[in-house]
Amino acid sequence: MRELINQVKRAVLLADNLVIEAEHLDLPRQGDYKQSLRKIREESERDALLAVLESNNGQVSAAAKELGVSRATMYRLLNKHSLIPAPRSFR
Repeated sequence: MRELINQVKRAVLLADNLVIEAEHLDLPRQGDYKQSLRKIREESERDALLAVLESNNGQVSAAAKELGVSRATMYRLLNKHSLIPAPRSFR
C-alpha cells in the first residue's frame, strides 16, 4: 500500500497538468524485468529526492540541508533527475 501511495505522490509531482498519465507512473514495461544496479541506484536516488522535497514542501534549501548536501549539489541532483521545480511567477 505504501508503494502505491508513493507512486501516486510521485505522479502528482511529475504531472504538468491535472491529468496523470501512464508515463508519470513507474510501471514496469513488458520485457523490462532485468534491472541493473545502476538503474536501481538512480531510481532510489530519485525517490529519495522526491520524498525529501515533499517533506520540506518543495523548499530546495531545506531539502538540501536535510540531506546534508549543498544547495548547488541539490540543484545538480534535481537537474540530473529532471526534477527542477518550475520558476515562480511574481504577480
